[in-house]
Amino acid sequence: MKKTKRNKILSLILTVAMTIGLLPQMTVPVFATSETPYSSGAPAGTSSVPVTYTISNETQLRALATKVNSGTTYQYTTFVLQNDIALNVAWTPIGGTSCSFKGTFDGNSKKITQVKIGSSTTPESTLQYVGLFGNVDGGTIKNLGVDIAINSNYGSGYVGGLVGSNYNATITNCYATGPVTGGYMANVGGLLGYSQSTTIINCYATGSINGGTSAYVGGLVGGNSGGKITNCYATGAVIGGAPSTNPNVGGLVGLGQNLTITKSYWNINAEQNLWGARPDANKLGVGSGTEGGTKMTSVDMKDTAFVTTLNNNGSSISGASTWVPVSGGYPTFYVPPIIIAKPITIDTTAPVTAAVVADGTNTVPTGAIAPVITWSDDGTSYAAASGSFAASTEYKTKYVYTASAGYEFDSTIVASDITVTNGGTVAVVLSDANKTLTITVTWQATASNACDITEFSFASPTVTGTITGTNIAITVPYGTTVTNLIPTITFSPKATISPISGIGKDFTDPVIYTVTAEDGTKKSIQ
Repeated sequence: MKKTKRNKILSLILTVAMTIGLLPQMTVPVFATSETPYSSGAPAGTSSVPVTYTISNETQLRALATKVNSGTTYQYTTFVLQNDIALNVAWTPIGGTSCSFKGTFDGNSKKITQVKIGSSTTPESTLQYVGLFGNVDGGTIKNLGVDIAINSNYGSGYVGGLVGSNYNATITNCYATGPVTGGYMANVGGLLGYSQSTTIINCYATGSINGGTSAYVGGLVGGNSGGKITNCYATGAVIGGAPSTNPNVGGLVGLGQNLTITKSYWNINAEQNLWGARPDANKLGVGSGTEGGTKMTSVDMKDTAFVTTLNNNGSSISGASTWVPVSGGYPTFYVPPIIIAKPITIDTTAPVTAAVVADGTNTVPTGAIAPVITWSDDGTSYAAASGSFAASTEYKTKYVYTASAGYEFDSTIVASDITVTNGGTVAVVLSDANKTLTITVTWQATASNACDITEFSFASPTVTGTITGTNIAITVPYGTTVTNLIPTITFSPKATISPISGIGKDFTDPVIYTVTAEDGTKKSIQ
């Protein structure tokens, strides 16, 4: 714009810039109401409406302990472990002197490690019930491994690697590794400290067990009254008791009263010490009570033949896991992960591999914006799938899926079409009794390239400019002060402008405005 007595010429240079980004659709995880991530204070189920919670981290596990220890038994409630969990600080057991766990805890073939309670320098002296679980009453623990380091000197304590005290409980497919130490009159066991009327199936313990002179010390179970032990083994040293007054020290069980032991085993080569080492000829599977269990050497217990024996024993037991050998070690077992309806989440690896595949006819037209395809399993988003794209008005392709090892759909879901128009989003949900898989196609509308100023005016004085090509001319009355004129600017939809409309500017010299359009087109106007 040229400056004269009667008018001023406003020169504008319009610069248009845009960055186009196609972002995958973000999805909030959705879980079935009956299988919800556990949070502090979550209510228990009822006999008519049982509840299942998932536990994925240490915070949730500790919240469970806090809730049980405040009096919630969680009867009619199931907890399913989703990940291995390594505890970062000393552990407070789930259940204690006046509180117990009555629910079901399904380890889902996962393990909880670094379970530390007390130490050799500072033994735990205030808790009577000690273990990952302190007190289980009528509950079920299954498919769970624990790695522990427990040292208690509570005189009459109940100390076990997995559970301190069990009453009328069921323990299946569980194991404990690591040392356990209890007080002078304690019930101390590698897996269970004390067990009453409890069924123990397909379990093992490998840690060394220590108790006082009046303690009940067993490689698997310390003290016991009633119940059954089936297809289990223990390998660790057992130390405690007194040879004449308290011989309740055994490779499998310290004290066994009214106990049925079937097809279970203990290590004849492991130390048994009651104020002095027992010779092999005097070693016992059950320290006091009816002798039970089969003694085996360490070599034989590490042989693959022992794995075969355990599996043959378990073949007639409902729910028994499959034992597998460990190179140079004792047998362990693996239970395939439970396929629960919602959610199935394995870190960032999806249990179903989804892909969007070309239908053989569609291509991406020159200059067109390709749709973005994402897929998710039960609300957890995974990497974008690949695909082919139709003309600028419609996108059409097919999806397929492949289940990963250990996961499956109840029925086959055939490939089908997904169609989405320019500017739209379509989500296709595949589901059956086990899983829900969602494939989402998002196609951002073609961006506008409009980058024009369509009107430029001042309110005071009331004048409107004339836009011609790359120039805008505006005439103001003679004598108008032009150092703070406030323009009103109208420009193309979806574009932005800087300085913004309605801000006073000094028009003594040309003012440069920058207009940013949607598609990256640039234009200069002067």
